[in-house]
Amino acid sequence: MAEGIHVQVKLFGHLRQSSPQQAVELEMPLGSTISDLVSTLSERLGDNFRQALLDSNGNLHGGIEVVLNEEHLPARKIAAVLLPEDSTVYFVPMIEGG
Repeated sequence: MAEGIHVQVKLFGHLRQSSPQQAVELEMPLGSTISDLVSTLSERLGDNFRQALLDSNGNLHGGIEVVLNEEHLPARKIAAVLLPEDSTVYFVPMIEGG
């Protein structure tokens, strides 16, 4: 078995505009967290994506929802959530309206 974790990342809304693809396939090291994934994506997809996803302190913007294999994750917990093998992670901007 491989020594990495296969992860598919799906981007929505304005985040999709920051990437040439709607879905990104990555291999992450064993023991990686969602926070590690965010760092890897930011390095891979560049400054436009980083600015769309993260605030000036390096935290997820409050309007970004993270879903791991259909489980909604609070942004404050992403540093502690380990990525399981064959994960799908969705980054979804919340829609504001009135």
